[in-house]
Amino acid sequence: MNTTTAGAQTCPYLVLREPAAVREVLHRPEDFSPANALIAVTPLSGPSLRVLQRARFALPPVLASNDTASHAGIRKVVAGFFTRQRWVLLSRASAASLGMPLPPLLACWKRVGKWIWCRPWQRTRRRS
Repeated sequence: MNTTTAGAQTCPYLVLREPAAVREVLHRPEDFSPANALIAVTPLSGPSLRVLQRARFALPPVLASNDTASHAGIRKVVAGFFTRQRWVLLSRASAASLGMPLPPLLACWKRVGKWIWCRPWQRTRRRS
């Protein structure tokens, strides 16, 4: 697997950059549990945590961090809502409504029967 790290002092997590490596991890749930999928890489400050605690804020169990037997069943139900086309449309609409540029992945993607992951500084156009 081709991996990179942001540095031992700034990010203790391993970042996968290649789609094949990501697929490999996703197909090995016994080795790579999704239980910590929503842990913030940047720790929250003490005052921030106290505000959340006072408001009784807690993240509910969600699909991304569900490592129980129910994961596959839930995934089948919600998979139709997360198509590539819907993601592209929602990303464009969100960026337009916020007056922001497109996310780097959308700004440089092209479709030729598969998705090609680009770096933000690469610019390609969509071909039909």
